[in-house]
Amino acid sequence: MKSIRRGLWDGEVGKDARGRFSCRICRESLTPSEVAVSGESPDTADAVDAGESPENEEAVRSCPECGRSWRATAPRWRTTGG
Repeated sequence: MKSIRRGLWDGEVGKDARGRFSCRICRESLTPSEVAVSGESPDTADAVDAGESPENEEAVRSCPECGRSWRATAPRWRTTGG
């Protein structure tokens, strides 16, 4: 699955005058769907309930017409604080 940024670069995703993302293939607005958490453990489930965001979550935006989807957030790089 591509990211929104890559979709913008490839011309599959566009932005309207208000900054909303839309599918350029079928001209429909992208709808945000559920947050997909990979490798969910009981600790991360508690973190989601508490309103904290786990490190490995991805928000997915999809087109209701054609069903294509794009990641809304790119994976974050960790830095060592040294």
